[in-house]
Amino acid sequence: ETRVRALGGTTHVWGGHSHPLRPIDFQPRPWLGLKGWPISHDEFRPWFGEVAPLFLIKDEWSADSVRNAPARITDINVPFFSMEAYRLTPRSGANIPPPGDFWSVNGHAVKGDVITGLTARALDLDGDGRVTGVRFSLPDGRSLAISADHVVLAMGGIETARFLLINQARGPSGPLSALPLIGKGFMEHPHPHMADVFLFRPLPGPFRRKNEDDGSSSRLVFFATPEIQEQRKLTSFYFRLDPYRGSAGWFGDDLRKVQMVGLF
Repeated sequence: ETRVRALGGTTHVWGGHSHPLRPIDFQPRPWLGLKGWPISHDEFRPWFGEVAPLFLIKDEWSADSVRNAPARITDINVPFFSMEAYRLTPRSGANIPPPGDFWSVNGHAVKGDVITGLTARALDLDGDGRVTGVRFSLPDGRSLAISADHVVLAMGGIETARFLLINQARGPSGPLSALPLIGKGFMEHPHPHMADVFLFRPLPGPFRRKNEDDGSSSRLVFFATPEIQEQRKLTSFYFRLDPYRGSAGWFGDDLRKVQMVGLF
């Protein structure tokens, strides 16, 4: 199963790759037809440090922040790429003390009441089209309406867009009608096998996944620099080196044949 209908969502079945957005992600990129974000990277960046602990990761992204990454490795110069830390959040209840589900691990950080088992059905709007609350269905068929000064939708990339499209179709006026990009531009993260690489020496440990003391894991990866993105008309991407996986499964970590895997 790749989707879970539960508090915490897919953190019950897998971890998540976390990395802060870069300045170029906010800027206009005409070679991709992107006009840029309405906020700047400088406005966004200070908040990431507050969010990182909630996801049980360090707000450290330099190559030398990866455990056991010696200077002779982090000083490697790969043209057009910057070596950075890749951090993977643990699954809820996996590899972190104490074991448990999303709530037992993260509930202490939630300020407020949590109601489970509800299905969001519609947004409530006032006469000016401002969102004033949400209407829900309960498991027994009853309805519930909750009013709020601020409403945040966090249903995942697919369900959030679907819910907004349903509410957008309710009328030609209001804030949602002015958002023509809802439901468009969905991005998966394809990770193709780019090449097989034969190393003169075994794959160094920091390029393989390493468990950190806080329960997250980290490894070194290579991100495309802004200069090469603009020069070659590319989007943001990185590549990593994985121990080679043949028909018999993963080979030993000490082998010199690795796979170059790209994530776009």
